[in-house]
Amino acid sequence: MKFLMGVAAAVLAAGSADATVVASSLPYQGTPDWSDVVFSGTSMIVSGGEAVLTTANTRGVWFGWLSGSNTPGWSIADNNLGNYLSLQAKFSAGADDWSAYMGDGTRYAAMQFNPTGCNSNLQNCYLFAGTPGVTLSFAGDTPGSSREQFVALDTTVYNSFEWLLLGDTVTYRINGRSYSDTAITNGGKLLIIGDGSGSSPTGTGSMSIAGVSFDTAPDFAELPGMVPEPSAWAMLITGFGLIGAARRRQRRLVA
Repeated sequence: MKFLMGVAAAVLAAGSADATVVASSLPYQGTPDWSDVVFSGTSMIVSGGEAVLTTANTRGVWFGWLSGSNTPGWSIADNNLGNYLSLQAKFSAGADDWSAYMGDGTRYAAMQFNPTGCNSNLQNCYLFAGTPGVTLSFAGDTPGSSREQFVALDTTVYNSFEWLLLGDTVTYRINGRSYSDTAITNGGKLLIIGDGSGSSPTGTGSMSIAGVSFDTAPDFAELPGMVPEPSAWAMLITGFGLIGAARRRQRRLVA
């Protein structure tokens, strides 16, 4: 795992957050910003500045972008231009197997909230209890493989989730902490947020959203406001010390 940090100049120059936002409204059935899919027995309701998606057994409820499915007037940007998602969400107690995943035609990124680890093609995932937190997906060590990193989290309160998928790299950020590595190779273009399980035996409870936005071709190459991990600060401080010592030595030689 490599944390996206950069040099001191990159830390101080956090990058612009003025990218063109293509979708920034709360989702509801029929919104022009998003593809909205509400199966029978599920619901998507906006009230009091909050959207609540409630799922049901072998039914899905989700929004995003999917060609041919109430497609909104925007599209996923190409991999070399990048795509950025910002999401503020919480989940009901006991809610399992909710997702946010996106493919740009070249690479793929995914978060799974309160994952059960159940294979829905083989088992009834309603029999499994999810683990509070989020699983982040990255490319594996061999071509075509993938690996996951789990981040424990109280998902019954609002948390901030972001990702930037650009080139070979995906960077996720959860409440200000970033996780970055190579993104999975994938040829599809789509964006799904919610319980996209459809007829599969996965997904329980509800997902509440206080804010969501999606930018195509953002004008920053790193997530704005990136702050290094403590270990990175130690490396930077050491680097600054070495630079200072070198400059002092140079001044003595000149004198």
